[in-house]
Amino acid sequence: MMGTYTDEEAKRYLKRLEEKYGSRFKRAMKAVEEGRVFRIKREYSKVDIWLVYGSKGKPYLVIPDKFCTCRDFYLNVLVRRKVDLCYHILAQKIALRIGKYKEIAIDPLEDYKFFGKIISEIMKRK
Repeated sequence: MMGTYTDEEAKRYLKRLEEKYGSRFKRAMKAVEEGRVFRIKREYSKVDIWLVYGSKGKPYLVIPDKFCTCRDFYLNVLVRRKVDLCYHILAQKIALRIGKYKEIAIDPLEDYKFFGKIISEIMKRK
């Protein structure tokens, strides 16, 4: 898709992330490799929104470098301030950088239905 980096640049970038994030990096890479990262294409909006599916199939909405709907983001990033991002945001960053993600185009008239469905999946307890 949008990978504009040489293999060596990508390897160095991924190595730095692995050193910094450890197990979070491994989970993020697995999500990318398994094709669980999606960019939501909305031509009428300036807000970039991504969808990253967790290992058990639950969707998480990601706003790059800003927000994720997962519990880890809420607890460990916002409340406890233990880390600066969750693995879903990390997966989004990696996917964008190496160009390994899928796009979902949304018709402006169907926007509310799409996000309603995703939010209802997010709200389900497991």
